[in-house]
Amino acid sequence: EFVYSMIYHRHRRDFSEFLLHHIMTMVLISYSYLINFLPIGAAIMLVMDVSDIFVALFKMTVDVYLKVQDFFFLLMTVTWTYIRIYFFPVFIVIPYYYEIKDDPNPVIQQFAYILMAFLWGLHILNMYWLYLMLRGAFARYLAKEKTDINFKVAVQKDN
Repeated sequence: EFVYSMIYHRHRRDFSEFLLHHIMTMVLISYSYLINFLPIGAAIMLVMDVSDIFVALFKMTVDVYLKVQDFFFLLMTVTWTYIRIYFFPVFIVIPYYYEIKDDPNPVIQQFAYILMAFLWGLHILNMYWLYLMLRGAFARYLAKEKTDINFKVAVQKDN
């Protein structure tokens, strides 16, 4: 997906954030492998991939009936919020911090704090995308409401 996005998604308004997200995720997974913290890399892949399923499902509904699209948008937003905004920091990042904080090896602590900075950076990007999702939903709701009002006015003029 990363290479595909580099070629075909340069027009996206959030391309730089999208690119940063992919780079941070690849660094986190690679770095966790290099310093032998495999569970954190596996947890990152699992959490990001589970919520990406619902993002892909929503993207597939772009050309279908609006109610189906709204359903998948709601499903995507709920899973994104629960998995990436709640589950990721509460059950992965914070416990990992307490695990490395008490490690007596200073070398592990130094490497782990770099990993921790990337984890929080990824979490901030996830919160930013949630903001964009909610802003888009609000704009879509306002546009739908405006269209409904215009339709009602047009019907009233015809009568």
